[in-house]
Amino acid sequence: MENPPTILLVLALLCVSVDAATRTKLQSINNLDVVGISKSMVETQGYTCQEHQVTTEDGYILGLQRIPKGRSGNEIADRQPVLLQHGLLLVCT
Repeated sequence: MENPPTILLVLALLCVSVDAATRTKLQSINNLDVVGISKSMVETQGYTCQEHQVTTEDGYILGLQRIPKGRSGNEIADRQPVLLQHGLLLVCT
């Protein structure tokens, strides 16, 4: 190691560039207000997705997604519903 300050400078610039690239990706995910994250992920897998907003009696606004048909387009009424819940990548402000 002939020049430690140069190595530290290169490492610092590398960390800043990686951080900037990560922030750009997160901002692009947050701009999916028109088409929700769930809908965009489901439709890329070949399913149709319906999105609904429901306001509860106590004023909470809930976003609900529904996959009405399978990939083949068949509507099978005998299947059990599945509840998926997550909190990742959501803002609660």
